[in-house]
Amino acid sequence: PIWASNRSSLVKNLSEADNDGIGVFDGGMFAGCSASGCSHTLADIAMYYYESDINTGMTNDVTATQRDIDFAPANTFSDGKMHQHIKTYAIAFGVENTGLASVPTAYQTGAYDWGSDPSDDFFPLKDLQHATVNGRGGFLGAQDPQVLSSALTSAFDEFSTGIGAGSAVSFNSQEISNGVVLFRSFYNLVDSTGDIVASTLNADLTVGSELWSTAAQLDVQLASSAGRQILTFDPTAGDYEGIPFQFASLNPAQKMSLGWVDSSTDAIVRDTVDYLRGVSVNEQPAGVFRARPPAAGRLGDIVNSSPVYVGPPNQLFRGGATYPSGAKSYSSFQAAQSTRDDRLYVAANDGMLHSVDPETGDEVFGFIPNATLVNDSNVNLLELASPSYSHQYVLDASPIADDVFVHPRGVSIASDGSAKQWRTMLIGAYGAGGKGLFSLDITDPDITESNASNKVFWEFTDEDDTYPHDNGSPLLTLGSQRLDASGNPIKDLGLTIDEPVLAMSNVVTSASDASLEWVALLSNGVNSTAGIAKLFAIFVDRGADSVWCHPDSGYLDPMYRGCTVNDYDFIKLDTGEGAYSVGGSVYPNGLGAARAIDADQDGTVDYVYAGDMKGNLYRFDLCRADLPAFSDWASSGLGTLPATYTGILGGCKKGVEIFKQWVSTKIFTASFTASDGTASAQPILNRPLVVQAENQQGYVVIIGTGRYFVNGDRADTDIQSMYGIWDRLGNDLVPKSKLVQQAYTNQCETVTGDDSVATTTCGRTLSDESVNLLVSDDESVAPSVLGWYNDLNAAAAGDIPGSSGERAIRNFQIRGGIGFVNSVLPTTSSACSASSGGFGLAFCPLTGGSSCLQDGVFDLNNDGAFDSSDLINGAIVAGTVFEGSAPTDAAFVGENRVTQLSDRSLSIVRTNTETSVNTGRLSWRRLSND
Repeated sequence: PIWASNRSSLVKNLSEADNDGIGVFDGGMFAGCSASGCSHTLADIAMYYYESDINTGMTNDVTATQRDIDFAPANTFSDGKMHQHIKTYAIAFGVENTGLASVPTAYQTGAYDWGSDPSDDFFPLKDLQHATVNGRGGFLGAQDPQVLSSALTSAFDEFSTGIGAGSAVSFNSQEISNGVVLFRSFYNLVDSTGDIVASTLNADLTVGSELWSTAAQLDVQLASSAGRQILTFDPTAGDYEGIPFQFASLNPAQKMSLGWVDSSTDAIVRDTVDYLRGVSVNEQPAGVFRARPPAAGRLGDIVNSSPVYVGPPNQLFRGGATYPSGAKSYSSFQAAQSTRDDRLYVAANDGMLHSVDPETGDEVFGFIPNATLVNDSNVNLLELASPSYSHQYVLDASPIADDVFVHPRGVSIASDGSAKQWRTMLIGAYGAGGKGLFSLDITDPDITESNASNKVFWEFTDEDDTYPHDNGSPLLTLGSQRLDASGNPIKDLGLTIDEPVLAMSNVVTSASDASLEWVALLSNGVNSTAGIAKLFAIFVDRGADSVWCHPDSGYLDPMYRGCTVNDYDFIKLDTGEGAYSVGGSVYPNGLGAARAIDADQDGTVDYVYAGDMKGNLYRFDLCRADLPAFSDWASSGLGTLPATYTGILGGCKKGVEIFKQWVSTKIFTASFTASDGTASAQPILNRPLVVQAENQQGYVVIIGTGRYFVNGDRADTDIQSMYGIWDRLGNDLVPKSKLVQQAYTNQCETVTGDDSVATTTCGRTLSDESVNLLVSDDESVAPSVLGWYNDLNAAAAGDIPGSSGERAIRNFQIRGGIGFVNSVLPTTSSACSASSGGFGLAFCPLTGGSSCLQDGVFDLNNDGAFDSSDLINGAIVAGTVFEGSAPTDAAFVGENRVTQLSDRSLSIVRTNTETSVNTGRLSWRRLSND
C-alpha cells in the first residue's frame, strides 16, 4: 500500500482464488461490516477494506472515481473526495465459459445474486469477481500477453492518474466588470471521458455557479431526434471535400480502417460509426463495444487542449499597405461578420475537434480528421471502441484561429488573386496522437453535415512530407522508399505537440498577384524518423487540391500528381542539428514551439525563434535585412542573382521566391555545469518570449528549459534554467559566460494576528543584479553582457521544498512590462499527485531581475492594494506557490492572472500590471515590451 492523504491503495490478485464461505450482500456504501457481521469471502474482505478508513490520521483527500460515485448513494461524494481505502483488482487467465457475468449494472441500485453454492466449481471465480465489484476496482480478464498489458495499463492509469485538468482556461471577455465567463476543460483517464464547463467569474475573483456542461448537454442532444453533426475529410473525392461522418459517406480506406472487409461487415462497421458518434446501444454488457458512463460519458478526455474562444473578427492593425484595401479590406470583412455567433473550439481524445456554443454548452459540430482514420502515424479511432482500450492521446493539441486572405473552398482560383477573400481559418494539430495539421473554414461557424463539403481547407500529415536528402542519420533505401532500420519511412515531421503560428509572410503570391501569402509555421516536433530539428512553413492557400508539392517529393518516388520541380507548397528550414546520445542511447532531435515576430511592424512575420531537444536556440530569418537591394546585387559580389525581390539593405525583403533566401542561425546553447564540472544539455521546447532590446539593435529572447512529456520527465531532477539572450541579429553564438546570473529565493514568514492565530505565507523573492546591454563606441569591441540566466534550484524554506528539477515550461507572458511564467516541480517519491506543485514567477524581461517589480506585483491578500501586506519578510514577492498540483498555462482577464491546476482547482491572483496599452486581442506580430 501507498499511504498518502489523496491516494487509494491497490490490491491485485492473480487467480486462482479460494474461499471458505458464502458472502453476504453489502447493503451499499458505508452500510457497515464487522468481524461478526461478515463471512470470510474475498468479496466481504474487499468490501471491508474499501469502506474502512485505513489511515484515520490523514486528511480524506482521495479523488472519488466515477465508479465510486456510481456505486454509492446520491451525494455521498459531493466534494469529489473520499477516505483512504483499498481498491481490489483481479487479473484472471483462461476464464472463458465460466459463467462469469460482466460487472452487473443492477448491483449499483440493489442486490445481485452472485450465487451461494460452494459446490459450484466456478464459485471461487465468482467470489473473486464479486470482490472486484465490492472493492470498486476491476476484473481484468486477459487471454494473451498483449491484452494483459492493456488491462494492467488501464488499472494503473486509474490508480495513478485519475481525474484532473491539464490545459489553460479561456474567457469571453478581457474585462472582469463585463460579467466574464470562464471556460475550462477536464479529463477523466479512468473512463476516458472529459468535459467542458462554463462558470461565471465574480468581481471579487471567486468562481460563481456552473452555467453548463458540454458532456451533460451531449446526453440531451443524443436523446433528441436531431442528434449530432459530425464530419470528416475525404482527400480522395473529386473536390477533396468535407463529408458527413456516416457509414454511407466514408470512402473505402476510411471504412477499412474501421474494420470493413466486404458487404458482410457492413453492419458491424455501421455500428462502429454509430458508437463513435455517441450511440450506446451496442456497448457492453449487451453489445461488443467498450462501455462508457451512462451519464456525461460521450465526450472524450481533454488533457492538453485548451478551449479557444472565437468571436467576430477583431484583429488589430490590419489596415496598412501590406493588406488588401477597398472592398477587400479587413475592415469590410469585420463589418460583414460583426454579428456572427461566438464559438468555443477544443480538441479531445475521442478523435474530434468540438465546436461548442458558449451560451448553452451545446456541441455545434464535431470534426474527425481523416488522419485519425487512415494514417499509420496516428492513433486509429477503431481502438476507442475496443473493450480493452487503454487511454491514448488521439487529438490533444490546442487549435488556433485567425483571419487570413486566401481562396475560399468552392471558389475558382483566379491567377490575379481577384477571387481571394478574408476567411477565418482554424488549424488543429494532433499533439501526441499523430503527425500533422488540419484546417477548417469557420468564417460561418454554423457547420453541419449538409454543408460540410466546403468547410475543410486541407490536411497535412507526415505522408505529405518529403524524404530528406541529407540528414546525417543511417538511411536504408528499399525500392522507392527511404526507411529507417525499423522499416519506417524517414520523414522530418514528428509529433505536432505545439500549435503552429498562422501569419502573413513576405512571400508575394505571383507575378500577377501582388498579395502576400499566409503561412502556418510549424516546428517539426519530437520523434520524427529523420531526427533533425526543422521548421516547416506551409503555404495555407496551396493545399486545397489535397496535393502538397515540393521539389523533394520526386527524390525517390515519382513526382506527386500535378507537381513540378519548381512547386513549393511548403518549405523546410533545416537547422542541421540531428540525433543526440545520452548514456549510450541515441535519440532523435526535434524543434520546440516557435515564436514569430514582426520586426518592421508591417504585418508580416520576419523572424522566428525556437529551441530544440539538444538545448540549441535558433533564429530563423524570414526578413533578410542583410541582403542588398536587388538592383545592387550584381555589384555586391554575392554571386548568382536570386529571384527578384523588393526592399533595401537593412529592410525586410519581399518577393515571389524570397523564401529560398530564408536561413536559420544557431544563437545559443543552454547547458548546466555541475560542481564536478559535468555539463548537461538543457532542452528548449517551450515557446520563447521576445522583447525589443532597450535602445539597442536586436531582441532579448526569453526561454525556459526542460521537458515534461517523455517517460521519466516528471521525476527528473536535472537542473533547468530560464534565460534572456540578447540576439543582435549576427552569426556569433552567445556564450553563457556573458550572461549575468539572477536567482530566486524561497521564503516563508509567520505572522500572528490580533486573534492570536498564526498565519504562514510562503513565496519567492528575486535578485536584481545589473544587466547592462550596451554596445561600445568601438564596433570592434564585443559587448561584455549579452543577457541573463536563472538556474531554478532554490533551496528549501519552510513548507517550500527544494526545487531541483523545477522547469519553467508553461507559457511566457508579458503584462505591464513584467514577465510571467508558471513552473512545474518534479514528482517526489512520497508525492500524492503527478506533480509536487510549482510556482507562478514574475521577472523583468530585459534583466531577469526584480527592478521592475519594486511597486509590488502580486496582491497576496486580495485586498485590492499592493502594499506591505503583500511582502514576505519585508521583501517584494516575485513568485507565488502552487502546492501539490501542477499549474497549466496561465491566462489574464483584466489584471488578474488565472491558472488552472492539475487537480481542477483555480489559482486567481491580482497583479500590479495596469497599463494604458490596449489589452484586447492583439495579433502575434505586435512586438511590445508592455
